[in-house]
Amino acid sequence: MPTGTGIPASIPAMALASGDRFAGAPAVLDDGRTTSFEDLSEAMLSTARALIAAGVQPRDRVALWAPNSAAWITAALGVMATGA
Repeated sequence: MPTGTGIPASIPAMALASGDRFAGAPAVLDDGRTTSFEDLSEAMLSTARALIAAGVQPRDRVALWAPNSAAWITAALGVMATGA
């Protein structure tokens, strides 16, 4: 979903573009565990699918309450990818 300038139009679109562009490069380092850009974009989509299956719809409000972690990043990206 790039804009006319080639810049991704949303944060989820940026995560997907980064997954394609940087693939195996480290995106998140958390407690000795590394998540690649590709794995992060796949986790975002998996989380979004689960949220949609649970009934989350565009424009819904979703609260995230968790410590800063790789799991929080995945959850936040997944929520944004649903349009919520």
